[in-house]
Amino acid sequence: MFLYTPGSSILASPQRQILNASFVETCAPHSRACAVDDFRAIAQDVSLALCRSRQGGHRTAIDVWESFCASIGIDPTLSPYSDPIPAIQLFAHRYRTGVIAPGGAQVRGKTVGDAVRAVGQAFSSLGLPDPRLTSTGALDLRLSRQLSSYNKHDPPQPRQTHTAVRLAPCRSLCPTFEHTLPTCSG
Repeated sequence: MFLYTPGSSILASPQRQILNASFVETCAPHSRACAVDDFRAIAQDVSLALCRSRQGGHRTAIDVWESFCASIGIDPTLSPYSDPIPAIQLFAHRYRTGVIAPGGAQVRGKTVGDAVRAVGQAFSSLGLPDPRLTSTGALDLRLSRQLSSYNKHDPPQPRQTHTAVRLAPCRSLCPTFEHTLPTCSG
């Protein structure tokens, strides 16, 4: 069994795409540096595909995933395991209950789903298969049911009440209003 050593970030670094580009090693030495620079630019372009509010959430989820894996001594790439779903389920459960959630409190099912999705997408960005998905590309049934259960047991979101705002008559606010609109003769 592989024992993950904490401190080596596998999924977190933006340079992970450079490390994954094994064909860079086969480039001629004089063009290798340019290729690495290009891959840094590509990594930045890819990271900008997410809006800023999502970037932080994805980054946090990946950091939490790596800390979780280090805490239980497993490889964060899940490559040594024939069935990675139990590890992802345990991650989702602990995230949901707040044990490893960034705020330390129970979170909503959608938040758990977002964290699990961010981790799966980090695998895909490395060129690895997304461990959440089956060979047909569907979310694994066990994980799907777990996330569905979280969503069903979440309390409803508080409803927003809309307050009607009465607008003052336009003529009192804009005395030249009648002169700015064409008149209708009929």
